[in-house]
Amino acid sequence: MYCISLYFDSNTNEYIQSMIKKCESIKIEDTIPFHITLAASYQNIEWEPDCSSFEIQFVSIACLKNNLCLIPIMNDSLYTICRKAQSSILEKDCHPYYKKGNLFPHLTLIRHLNSNELKEAFDILNKQFVPFQSKVIKISISQTKPYQDLKIYHLD
Repeated sequence: MYCISLYFDSNTNEYIQSMIKKCESIKIEDTIPFHITLAASYQNIEWEPDCSSFEIQFVSIACLKNNLCLIPIMNDSLYTICRKAQSSILEKDCHPYYKKGNLFPHLTLIRHLNSNELKEAFDILNKQFVPFQSKVIKISISQTKPYQDLKIYHLD
């Protein structure tokens, strides 16, 4: 699988990491850097972003399957880059979750929790969460399993 993903400034990463550390009683898997996946393909992706850095606001914590996630507001910048990224992938090669019209942008905080862990982690994070601004500073095209950045674009 190949993905196009957004990455954030160090202030965002540090803030998110401090939130997760409050869930110390839960076994948390090592994970790839915090990101939002915009598009996913079964074939290698040839695409180059044409945007500058931009800000998004995370406004909620959500449960998606057995994962806890942060949910951003879909502002114009995020919407535009999502559409451009999705347009770079042929429909037949696109992962079903990332087909045009299917995208639900989110940043995964903690993955693969059982129902008790999910409830405990949600309660901990929900008590401390306040909406916050984040700056997107990088876009990457990566390969999964094993995770590897193939191309990295630093945004001005």
